[in-house]
Amino acid sequence: MTDLRIRCTAVAVALALAMLGVQRLAWAESMLVLVAKPANDATTAEVVQRIRGELIADGFKVLLIEAVARADRVRALTGTSRAAGVAVAAGLFVEDDATSVELYLVDAVHGRILTRGIETRPHLPEQAPEVLARRTVDLLRASLLDFLVETLQASAAEPRERPKPPPSPDMSDRAAKSGWVLEGGLGALASFEGLGPALLPLVRIRRLMSEAFHLRMTGAWLGTQPQVALPQVGTASVEQGLALVECVARPWRESRLRPLFAVGAGVYFVGVHGSGMPPYQDAHANGFAAAVDAGLGVGTPVASHLELVLELHALVTAPGLAVRFAGVDEARIGRPSLFSTITLAGSI
Repeated sequence: MTDLRIRCTAVAVALALAMLGVQRLAWAESMLVLVAKPANDATTAEVVQRIRGELIADGFKVLLIEAVARADRVRALTGTSRAAGVAVAAGLFVEDDATSVELYLVDAVHGRILTRGIETRPHLPEQAPEVLARRTVDLLRASLLDFLVETLQASAAEPRERPKPPPSPDMSDRAAKSGWVLEGGLGALASFEGLGPALLPLVRIRRLMSEAFHLRMTGAWLGTQPQVALPQVGTASVEQGLALVECVARPWRESRLRPLFAVGAGVYFVGVHGSGMPPYQDAHANGFAAAVDAGLGVGTPVASHLELVLELHALVTAPGLAVRFAGVDEARIGRPSLFSTITLAGSI
C-alpha cells in the first residue's frame, strides 16, 4: 500500500509540474543534455545549432560533445552525467544526412535507458533543419516526462532501510566509565552437617580494574536463623554473616550470558543463641573464623543499566565452627558451606 501511494504521488507531482509549466526549472537542475557536434555538413550543423538554441531557451543545460559511435553512446552519456553530478542525461545525435535524430535518455543511478528516433522529410528541403529541430525538442520533452515518472516509481520500489537508532550504552559501558558497580540481592547459605539453609540479604561493591578483571567486596548478614535441636537438651538458633574480598574475572564481554569466576578470602561470623532444658542452662556465644571462597556465576543484562547476576560459591573456614550441646558437636559450619546468590548490579 505504501509503495502504491508513493507511485501515485510521483505521477501526480510529475503531471502537476507539466500542467503548471515549471518543468523547465526541475529538468534544468536535474539533468544535462548532450548534443553531438556536427560534421562538416552545413545542413547538419544548422540542425544542431537550432536544437541547441531551443534547449537553452527552455532552460536546459546543454553541452556539445564529439560525435560518438552508436555502440559507445550509452557509455559516454553515463560517464559524462556522473562526472557532472546529474542523475539523468539526454543525448541527441543528428545523423549525417540531417534528416533524422537519435534520442538517448540515461538514468545513471538505476541504469535505465530509453532510446527513440525521429526523422522528417518535408516537401521543401530548406525547411528541413527547422522542422527537425522543433520535432526533436518536442520529442525530448514528451519522452522526458515519462522517463522521470518511471524513475520515481523505480526509486519508490526500492527497499528502504530504516535508520537504526544509536545503541544505548549498556551496563558494561556505563560501569567502564564510572569504574564502580553496586550490587544488591539475596544469598542462601547452607552447610552439610546438621545446619539448615539461611537466607541473607547481601551487598556488593565492585571496582573495575579493567573490563575483564574486578575487585569486589561482599557483605551478607541479618538473615534468617536456622535452628539446631537436641532432644531433652535444648535448641539453638544460629546467626551467620560473611565479609569477603574477592578477585573476579569476567571474560567474553560481548556474550549475552557473560561468565564470572571469583576467588577470595574474608571472615565468617557465627552467633549461637541456645535455650537449654533443665538441668541445662541457656547459653550465648559468638565466633569468627577465616574463610576462603571460590565461585562461578553468570550475568545477563536486563535493562540498559542493570545486570542480573547468579553465582554459586564454596567456602571453607579455619578453624572450623560448630554448634555444641553438652560437649558434643551437633552441627558443623564451613566444612564446606555453599553460598548461592542472586543480585542486580548497576553502575554508580
